[in-house]
Amino acid sequence: MTWSTILLHLTLFFAMASANKDDMAGAVFTKYDVNSDGKMSNTELTEALKEMDLTLKPGLLNAIIEHYDKPPKNRFLEFAEFTALVTDLKAIKADKREEVLDYFIAFDTDKNGYIDIDDLKKVLASVGLGSHDASVLAAAVASIADINADDKITVVELAGYLATDLDKL
Repeated sequence: MTWSTILLHLTLFFAMASANKDDMAGAVFTKYDVNSDGKMSNTELTEALKEMDLTLKPGLLNAIIEHYDKPPKNRFLEFAEFTALVTDLKAIKADKREEVLDYFIAFDTDKNGYIDIDDLKKVLASVGLGSHDASVLAAAVASIADINADDKITVVELAGYLATDLDKL
């Protein structure tokens, strides 16, 4: 075993130890990171999510990996990225997860991990609204959906906003 492998295992151990004891994300990550490289491939992620009863359709899974994979992008999910995904998925009712994630991926036009007013304007303009109308509507949506007023709508905030249109997420 190399020093980098030992360091990786220690990092994962301490990350898991600091996690909520009721949260199985750390244990599941370790179990399904079969090659112990500290990151999850598409195949590993599919199995891990299945165990946590958070299954997603294959086409959406690729987009999810792209979305949650933070720079430097490597098309894998590292532990922190995996726990962020699990936290978000658990915050959305099971029967609405894929629909909310589909919307989020479509609305996050610059793929930076959140929806801002510029993303909303682009989406609204793409469905035929004029520049002024898109700006006004984007500002209205952002003021309601952005719960913590940080100018970034997260997937969980979007789920809350869409709840009225998606039968109460």
